Amino acid sequence: MTDDKKLKELLSKAYRNKTFTERDRAAVFAKIKEREEEDMHTRSRKRPGSVWQHLVPVALTFVLLLGVGIFTFSSAKNLWFEQNQASPSIQQQGPNNENTQANEAEPKVDPNPNSDNEPNKVPDQEQRKEDTEKGTDSKQTEGYTSLEALLKDVETYLNTDIPFVKPTNLPKGEKTYYTAAYDNKPDGYSVIIYQTDHPVLINDRSLNNVGEDSQLVTLRGEKYESAEAAQQEVGYQEVQKQDHAIDLGYGLWGMQDAGAGHKFFNWNEGRWYLGMQAQTQNQIDLPGKAKEMVEFLENNTLPIPNQFARFSVAYENNDVTNSAFWQEGQIVYEVEPNTKDPVDALRIVTSITENR
Repeated sequence: MTDDKKLKELLSKAYRNKTFTERDRAAVFAKIKEREEEDMHTRSRKRPGSVWQHLVPVALTFVLLLGVGIFTFSSAKNLWFEQNQASPSIQQQGPNNENTQANEAEPKVDPNPNSDNEPNKVPDQEQRKEDTEKGTDSKQTEGYTSLEALLKDVETYLNTDIPFVKPTNLPKGEKTYYTAAYDNKPDGYSVIIYQTDHPVLINDRSLNNVGEDSQLVTLRGEKYESAEAAQQEVGYQEVQKQDHAIDLGYGLWGMQDAGAGHKFFNWNEGRWYLGMQAQTQNQIDLPGKAKEMVEFLENNTLPIPNQFARFSVAYENNDVTNSAFWQEGQIVYEVEPNTKDPVDALRIVTSITENR
């Protein structure tokens, strides 16, 4: 356009000085106009290419910067999330925070009835810390005079899928306090309830040194692979009536037998099999004891099993063992009262039906 302007000026001067004729001037200006139109057409065709040549680098730069920004934000977010996932601090149980863990018990409880009485292991330190947070520190410090309060805290500590069955009737004699030692796993638990004359923490190591007289009852629950396996563990038997059956009253009867240096007495009540045994030289009257048990059960109900259950009494020398087993599908519950009187043992077992 600069050259054209100069040409126009020269032509104007030439025209004013009469250098060119009017026809020459018109022809020159027509030629100039034609050149201008060609220039405009050329620029209009080149403009799109010129625009894209500038836009493409800009767009690529923007995409690159956006990707870098997203990556930086994601990395910062992940770093913040990891830093804020630290485990919360957990306080120890009881008032003596530094010494409480050292006093935890290794209760001699068998969590698995089939484990040949392998000693129970206390939950590891981290697990016990978590358990402690769930309990009631004041109760642990002051001691448990209430069986209900003790069993409530024990149930809180248990980390198992098996329901915890709890007796509601558990006399503790002249001693003032209850306490407990427990062990558990996902498919079972074992709990011993103690009586003490002073407050003792749950799972305190000192419980390893107390005598068996301080044990009130052992409670177990275990899940088996199948209902058939659970039923086999229970050991239910159907007693066959014979001519020498002994009348127990209330329409019940029992069978007496002997062999291998022992004498036996067995009967059925509903889905329960009740069996007693003693050494032959033992003068214990098994039918007489059976009648006392039948009399008690006339007004007190044993847990209702699904399918079967067993209550056994074993007199061995000066020791007496009472045990109750009942099935709930794949689960077998066991209650072993520490008493020499079968009726007292039944009193504890029948109290469980009120709290299941």
